[in-house]
Amino acid sequence: VWYPLVTTWTRDQLLQDALVKEERKDELRKTFAKQANWFANWSTEEQTKISQSTMGPDLTLNEQLTYLGELLEEVESYKPVYEELENLNKKIQNEVIFNNPYCKHTMESLNVSWDELHNSVARQKSAVENQILVRDSKGINEEQVREMKGAFDHFDKNDDGRLDHFEFRACLVSLGYNVDTRSAPPGCACEGGEEGRAEKDICKAGQLVC
Repeated sequence: VWYPLVTTWTRDQLLQDALVKEERKDELRKTFAKQANWFANWSTEEQTKISQSTMGPDLTLNEQLTYLGELLEEVESYKPVYEELENLNKKIQNEVIFNNPYCKHTMESLNVSWDELHNSVARQKSAVENQILVRDSKGINEEQVREMKGAFDHFDKNDDGRLDHFEFRACLVSLGYNVDTRSAPPGCACEGGEEGRAEKDICKAGQLVC
């Protein structure tokens, strides 16, 4: 008589355990989604701030450098939030959760956003530091630095901060330098002589690492 009762109790307990497990998984999904959505929106806002740091002629290079330095500190202060997302993602993996209907972001996409954001601020700050170095070492004004940077950016078609030899020569010509186009040594042209020193200045202004 008691066998069917035991079977029924066991089945009900298994169903209850399964329900509790699914509720725990769903709570993890919601927690991750809430933080991931906030982090993605914050990352987008920070990228906008980076763009604004160099917009318009009213911001001097020193003002840009101060702004970017503060922005870099702000970004780095949010690293604990990023690490908490990583911890949540590990819990989700341990629970073997494959889908999250509450969130379109994955940890992989958030990793990319974080790296791009941090590297973008650091790279922009380094670029401004180089422009200040060119300005102060050569005694030129900021309008001339912007002209160099603008020419560099124009010829940096893939936006990787580098120019090949022929692109670099074209950049120099656009700035009015008398360049010997007959020679074409490999690599960067920032070597030797007065021409080399002028090219090195534009490398720094354009954030080219030679």
